[in-house]
Order: sequence, then C-alpha cells, then structure tokens
Amino acid sequence: SAGPNFGGPISDKASNGWPSIVFSREDGTYTKETLFMAVKDQNEVGKLCVAGPNADVTRLKSPLLACLRRRKADVTCQFDEYDGQADWDAVFLNTSITSGMQFFSFSKPYFPKGNVVVPVLQEAYNLGWRLVAAPNFGGG
Repeated sequence: SAGPNFGGPISDKASNGWPSIVFSREDGTYTKETLFMAVKDQNEVGKLCVAGPNADVTRLKSPLLACLRRRKADVTCQFDEYDGQADWDAVFLNTSITSGMQFFSFSKPYFPKGNVVVPVLQEAYNLGWRLVAAPNFGGG
C-alpha cells in the first residue's frame, strides 16, 4: 500500500503492524541521508521513535517536542525500557498520533490524527527532509 495503517491488529489476526515514515535528503555531494520515524500505538500507547543522523535528530527534537505538546501537554522526549538508545536516537512518549484502540465505538481504531501527523511531517520538511516512503513493519 502507499501509506501506513497506523497500527492495530491486521485483519482478524492478533499480530500488530508498526507504521513507519521514511524521509530522505541529499546534501549536494551525491550523498543521501535517511531519517526514520516509527509510530508505536498498540501495546505501548503514544510513542513516536526517531532514528537518523545524530546532528539532525538533535536539531529536530526541540521543534518536534513543541509540535507534539501543542496537541498534548505531557509529551516527553526520553527513552524507556522498551525503546532505548541502542535502537533509536529519540523517543517521544505520551503522544496522541492516532485514535488508538476503540472499544464499543463506531470510531475507526488507530486512525491517524491529521492535526498531529501533518505538523510532524512539516517539522521534518523544515529541516530539509522529504517524505519518500511509509511502510509497515510487523504483522502476519
């Protein structure tokens, strides 16, 4: 598919998928760089994980944290017991990127919130990153 499913069970299976956002940037010397984000909103609700060139992730942390806090004030940028420095360059906790699991509701589970996703994409764009892919990982 052309875009991520933003999490949750895949069809009738108990497995989950992790939506990812991949950005690319050329520095003009025939070198491509990649920035990778993953939304984790199933078992550990409200995570956005980021990996990429160290200097760029450092430059992205503050504006991305401000962007996410405009929607939910208690967002933090810190590692936890599941997603640490060995796996990611930054982890944002307590985000609200999707509608999450929807019990007893007609709402769609794990539906992306445009008023959060678009500003996240914009912050990466502001630093010269261009969206190139949005694959899913996991599932059956």
